[in-house]
Amino acid sequence: MGTVYEAQQDHPRRVVALKVIYGGDWSDQRDVELFRREAQSLALLNHPCVGAIYESGCTNDGWHYIAMELVRGVALTEYVARSAVCRDDRLRLFRRICLAVHHAHQRGVIHRDLKPSNILVDRAGRPKILDFGLARLTHRGAAPVADLTQVGQIRGTFAYMSPEQAGGDPADVDERTDVYALGVILYELLTGRRPYELTGRSVAHAIRTICDGEPARPGDVDEALRGDLETIILTAMHKSRNQRYPSAQALAEDVHRFLLRRPILARRVSPPPDPGAIRRRRRVGVLAGAVPLLALCALAVYQQRVESDTLRAERDAAVAARIAAEVRADAAWVQLQLDRATTGRSADGSSVSADSSAGQSAGAANQPVVPAY
Repeated sequence: MGTVYEAQQDHPRRVVALKVIYGGDWSDQRDVELFRREAQSLALLNHPCVGAIYESGCTNDGWHYIAMELVRGVALTEYVARSAVCRDDRLRLFRRICLAVHHAHQRGVIHRDLKPSNILVDRAGRPKILDFGLARLTHRGAAPVADLTQVGQIRGTFAYMSPEQAGGDPADVDERTDVYALGVILYELLTGRRPYELTGRSVAHAIRTICDGEPARPGDVDEALRGDLETIILTAMHKSRNQRYPSAQALAEDVHRFLLRRPILARRVSPPPDPGAIRRRRRVGVLAGAVPLLALCALAVYQQRVESDTLRAERDAAVAARIAAEVRADAAWVQLQLDRATTGRSADGSSVSADSSAGQSAGAANQPVVPAY
């Protein structure tokens, strides 16, 4: 925000970086307020890795200005690429940046726009954090002040923006927002690429990616980063601010432990679940639940058939027993009649002579034959 010139300050006489913004009738007053907020933020800070402020004010014709330390250097990522800085030296450089950010946080200043282009490295290899134009002041650094960012208004650089900052509610932004940006910077310093490529993407796509997307794990980009370094990066970049390092100092301390080859405090961040794997597990779960159900159905059908066959067999056996009993009864009656005929006695117990029998037989010969039952 604003335009920066190299200028000569008369009292005291020195070369400075002069940042100016027009504050007349045609200017955006919100931008003017942010410009003033930057001057106030810089005035609270006094750290060798933060660009110092010398003076601020407004000219008679409406130009607001900030005279600050002129840093002759190059952007952070350009410096490490051009100078072929080794990994451990990159980590040492990054640790100094973290401590400078922590200094600002202790004085109630949240940068909210940390990125390599806002961190210059001078000829001595010292980093300088610049451009506090989007800084937020908390009550620890000064009297409570209203945040100039409205709900739903997004300010910052998407590639280094935390999910809560992309959400657009300034009340959700705190020191851990800067910790997230530091994690993205460390990711880029060590892998040579950003976690998300958002250039040319729509605002909606960028917000969706920041809030819901998962970057490639640093160890998948460079196998040498697997282990503690990957854990440090992913902890700083965690989607949930409650799962990140609580402060820039805590991040700096874990980097220092790694450099000393000591155990770090952060715990390994598990990779996000694979949606395809979740769907496959769900299908397996459904099948696993269906198999017992199908088995129970088959068993019920089998038992029903067995019971039907058993009932049918019992019924048939009962019918057969009844028929056998009737046959035995008929046979016994016939046998009884034969026995009586053989002994010469009628069915009523009287004697039967031969003549009468013969007469009966002769008489019977003239009668029609009637089947006996």
